[in-house]
Amino acid sequence: MLLLLLLLLLLLLLLLLLLLLLLLLLLLLLLLLLLLLLLLLLLLPDYYYFFYCYYYYYYYFYFYY
Repeated sequence: MLLLLLLLLLLLLLLLLLLLLLLLLLLLLLLLLLLLLLLLLLLLPDYYYFFYCYYYYYYYFYFYY
């Protein structure tokens, strides 16, 4: 009987460890996604600025020359 209880406890501990590992993996994935979003937010304004300047000068040269 004691052996069965110990085995059950070990199984429960293993399940808890697996759940913790899964949670950690999910947290890591969320952190990676947040980092990607931050990178996109940091990089996109430069592109917007670049395209804005490009079109601005394009129309400027188009209309004035």
